[in-house]
Amino acid sequence: MMPLEGRGTEKNLLMDSWVRAGKGTGAAVLIRGEPGIGKSRLIEAFKDQLAGQSFTLLECYCLAYDQHTAFAPISHLLRRVLGFESADSPKMRVSKLSSAMEGLGLAPDQTVPFLGPLVSLPAEAGYTPLDVTPIRARQITLETLTKCLLGTAKSSPVLFIVEDLHWMDPSSLELLGLIINQLESHPMLILLTGRPEFEPRWPGHETLPILSLPRLTQEQTASLATHVAHNRTLPAEVLNEVVKRTDGVPLFVEELTKTILESGFLESVNGSYELKGPLPPGAIPTTVQDSLMARLDRLGSSKALAQLGATIGRDFRHDVLLAVARRSEVEVERDLTRLIESDLLSREGEHPKVTYSFRHALIQEAAYRSLLKSTRVVYHERIAGVLFERFPEVAENQPELLAQHYSSAGSARQAVTYWQKAGLRSMERSANQEATGNFTAGLDLLPRLPEDESRRSLEVGLRVQLGLSITASSGYAVPQVGEAYQRARELCNLLGNTVEQYPALRNLCTFYTVRDDLKNAKELAEQCLRLGEETQRFNYLIEGYQALGYVLSYMGELKEGSDLLDRAVQEYLTRDGKRLTYVTAMDPAVASLCILALNRWMLGDPPEASRCNQEALDLADELKRPFDLAYAHCFAAMFHNLRCEFERAAHHAEVTIEISQRHGFVAWLSWAAMQRAIAKGRLGDGAEAIGQLTYTLAACQAVGAEISTSYFMGGLAEVYRKAGRVEDALDTVEKAIDHAERHGEHWYESVLYRMRGELLALGGTGKAGTAEADFMRAVEIARGQEAKLLELQGALRLHALCLEIDRPEPSRTTLKAVYESLTPDALDIPDLQEARALLTQSSSTT
Repeated sequence: MMPLEGRGTEKNLLMDSWVRAGKGTGAAVLIRGEPGIGKSRLIEAFKDQLAGQSFTLLECYCLAYDQHTAFAPISHLLRRVLGFESADSPKMRVSKLSSAMEGLGLAPDQTVPFLGPLVSLPAEAGYTPLDVTPIRARQITLETLTKCLLGTAKSSPVLFIVEDLHWMDPSSLELLGLIINQLESHPMLILLTGRPEFEPRWPGHETLPILSLPRLTQEQTASLATHVAHNRTLPAEVLNEVVKRTDGVPLFVEELTKTILESGFLESVNGSYELKGPLPPGAIPTTVQDSLMARLDRLGSSKALAQLGATIGRDFRHDVLLAVARRSEVEVERDLTRLIESDLLSREGEHPKVTYSFRHALIQEAAYRSLLKSTRVVYHERIAGVLFERFPEVAENQPELLAQHYSSAGSARQAVTYWQKAGLRSMERSANQEATGNFTAGLDLLPRLPEDESRRSLEVGLRVQLGLSITASSGYAVPQVGEAYQRARELCNLLGNTVEQYPALRNLCTFYTVRDDLKNAKELAEQCLRLGEETQRFNYLIEGYQALGYVLSYMGELKEGSDLLDRAVQEYLTRDGKRLTYVTAMDPAVASLCILALNRWMLGDPPEASRCNQEALDLADELKRPFDLAYAHCFAAMFHNLRCEFERAAHHAEVTIEISQRHGFVAWLSWAAMQRAIAKGRLGDGAEAIGQLTYTLAACQAVGAEISTSYFMGGLAEVYRKAGRVEDALDTVEKAIDHAERHGEHWYESVLYRMRGELLALGGTGKAGTAEADFMRAVEIARGQEAKLLELQGALRLHALCLEIDRPEPSRTTLKAVYESLTPDALDIPDLQEARALLTQSSSTT
């Protein structure tokens, strides 16, 4: 091990952090610098300083090949810590994992089902999977891993080292952030390394100490070179060249000095090195890669083995190398020994479970780059074939690894197939960012395939899956979702395959609906319904009715929308819809009943509205699917807010929030937070409600989620009014009206004009004319929509205003007509009671 030059300050800082960690105040430090600057060497020197101390050491590093594999470095760490042997049966491995959980004070039946898949243990190995959604499973996995890693610090201090964060997968980065944010009360020091381009992104990262390692000075460079030369003096000419060419990069100093020592240009004389003669032109390499290659070139057949190993990866198993080398085991062992003695490789484990690692990523990179492109292709193809044929567990559990080898081998079709498998596997675990990377990698390879029907079909699947993975990680309405589904739609039109076309159309319809682009959403919903009718696939037909009914309802066509939603529910009941599989995440009957409840109430049938609302809740409860439960309770909150039943609205919003937090439903969490804020604000908690509404609404709009914006802005205006902030209320409701007009979201428009009229009426008789016009507009819109209850509300406010200005007709006639048109069952709601009283009052005064 070479001495550590010029890092005294950094070593002291790490030791100070370690001392604090030992006293129970955990810390994390990021060591950042360019390749070869000595990040790993600093950590090795720090570990040497701790010799003799009692502590637990956990180490893992990230690999370029694993960037799209969720929890990749943590999975490797788990296998090592658990002591998995190649001869272990799956049941033995489950037993080891269970014992480890018990040792940490964690229940195996609550943890093994989530950690088992990370170490490639199928449920058949002896544990019972828990019935939770993929999103919830991922959350529990993160929580469990956090408890495990922090739990190791209960018995002794922990030094946790994670190297090369620039290659870390998103899930592992999220886990790291969770651990770092809980370190304060744990005796643990986390040392991280990364290249300059790596920027931490987890919450609270701003306070993370960063050690940026500078290059060595000329004096430090000369000192390191002398140490590499076994503390023998180097000729001034050679030493000057080393200082000049290496530019203070420690790894280059070491490798260049070793290259010169091995070159034969020097001889040892009285404890010093002297040149045998003038240095030939080009004798000293100019880059670290050239220096490494010069050393590899002198290794003979060992160079070829290093190149093959580098093609497998930064580290590789002995059995895999032997299988792809096509050489005798004796020859392979001889060359591996020479590479280890040359300090290019390190070895871990005992035969037959042996793993080799390149000492530095740059060494692997140099060995790999030295291959002819044609040889690389042959090697990658050979490795992929061996993994597929002789190591099926690798192909099953690491499809992205085969995808990478097939990609580099130019085997595009196999590569795309495995990228797709990797993406689907990631989505099953709700590792959606990794899935997005997998699907994108597959799509990038498609141009290498013949442009035929087979390629188009493959792309349709990838585009739809890409849209789903982006939706899961970033929301329904981000532009990339629309782009994915739009391309899938175009391809489906070329294919003319209605069966394949439906998922793209339905998801694109959802995209436009959430963005409040109702014109495009309607067109797509109509296509979905036509495809359902043409194919007579009842799941497509039910979703088609639901999609079009939903969109028409938001457009203000309440009667037509309700008829379609009714048909969706009836078809669902007739076809035993609970047993069908749907393209979207929501159950179409639950969704239809939720909107029907709102529509029936506005159309003037409160009892039927209440029945639909309760049926949606009951069906969601029967299905026992968290997404549908969140959906039903969130719309129940909206239903009760519309009816001014704010206590009940707040209850359903709280239920939605609890479900959404537990299962990671970001969209429902946002909607429920706003529903709760409207209810709480109307009940008098104005300040907090206003803050919650403004922040959450802005966040939704920032990611393109515009649906129901006019409703939520109307709710905010009502809260402003309740808090006495009339000008803010008026400004907000005017923005809501503008939004409704621009987006064609007319279902709430009558309410907004009524609200603006009420706010203007507060200004006195001077604004009575404008307020009267708004009330009349509210009545006209509601009448056009056959929304009798909304028409009643507008007519009620209009007549009250006209009574104030002593002009009761014709507003009384209008109010009386809509009042008498409502069913007797509806007469116990507050608006009708108020209308009855006002009509009685105005009758007695005329």
